[in-house]
Amino acid sequence: MVRMPPSCGASHVGSIAGGCRKSRSTSSKPTYDNSGILFKNRDKETDRHPDYKGDATIEGRPYWLSAWVKDGRKGGKFLSISLRPKDAPATKPKASTARDDEFSDSIPF
Repeated sequence: MVRMPPSCGASHVGSIAGGCRKSRSTSSKPTYDNSGILFKNRDKETDRHPDYKGDATIEGRPYWLSAWVKDGRKGGKFLSISLRPKDAPATKPKASTARDDEFSDSIPF
């Protein structure tokens, strides 16, 4: 967990980039620009699911935050982090295949 500089208040933790400016938000909880928070993922079912999940605000835009605990080559552990805009689609679009193209002609029968 990263602590904010004293000028930001001792109670704020979890900064990603060190900013302590409040971001505009419609929710009742305060958010800080260029900061985020992670929680242990209690719903993890496979190794592909993140170990930690949370959210972040970067330049006023909300993101989903995911992190995996990985083992380094020299035996140390580290976090691999992924950010996804909250307004992005939840799933990746299906890639077009040659089979799909066979049936996309304009013949009506």
